[in-house]
Amino acid sequence: MAENGHPVNRKTMAKSLRRQGLRARASRRFKATTQSKHSLPVCPNLLAQNFEATAPNQKWVSDITYLWTDEGWLYLAVVMDLFSRRIVGRSMSEHLKVDLVCGALKMALWRRGMPERVIVHSGRGSQYCSGSHQNRIRAHDLRRSMSSKGNCYDNACAESFFHSLKVEAIHGERIRTRDQTRRVVSEYIEVDYDQDRRHSANGSLSPARYEALQAAQSSVRCWWVGSPCYPRRSPPGRLSWAGYFQRPVKSPGPLQPKPIPCCRSGCSIIALRPPDRNDQ
Repeated sequence: MAENGHPVNRKTMAKSLRRQGLRARASRRFKATTQSKHSLPVCPNLLAQNFEATAPNQKWVSDITYLWTDEGWLYLAVVMDLFSRRIVGRSMSEHLKVDLVCGALKMALWRRGMPERVIVHSGRGSQYCSGSHQNRIRAHDLRRSMSSKGNCYDNACAESFFHSLKVEAIHGERIRTRDQTRRVVSEYIEVDYDQDRRHSANGSLSPARYEALQAAQSSVRCWWVGSPCYPRRSPPGRLSWAGYFQRPVKSPGPLQPKPIPCCRSGCSIIALRPPDRNDQ
């Protein structure tokens, strides 16, 4: 409400909710659903509960959950990019076959432009350990990672998303058919979660807005000779790329470098603002 120009006090809002008899939806008890009792090969845990990513397509997490309808169970598999907590791939099916997880991974690859060397983390379920899924991982040069046995905290981000989905869109609603559930889940992911829902890991920004903000900031280029981001073209006029500096705000003295975020995380050279004709 504050972002829309309606500043309110949190305690005043809480009193208003109590007067109207409204309260937040409560979560239900967690139930483990991963079937890890199999003889298929497993992969080491490359993620190691490090859920931080400095750029998109560095770390993905994937998991499966069950959604009940009057027609029976509907199974949902998702792929989340840890950089912004955005759901980049999803698949829903009436069964728990390997096509479910392969479909979610395929969607993520297409939506993200076929990246390589991405850490793809999941549990030890038989679907993720299957040969079809492992072959798809190798075909796209991805890095496989799996949780420790019986440790749900290794995939906490995916579990947190499922909790939000069920509490905010599923629990308390009578969903009669699987097709209705598919529409509800798709709308929640594409509209509510990715576009509007604020996330603490993103500085209280939605995944889509956080990615857009980071993309805008990454458009700042380094104008320092020797930087990996140094442009190949010559500067306008008779200026030299090495002569671009920024004046300190409180000190109108000689031109001095002032660090600002670089356009690439791998560039360790100091980043300076674009050229200005006034610096001649």
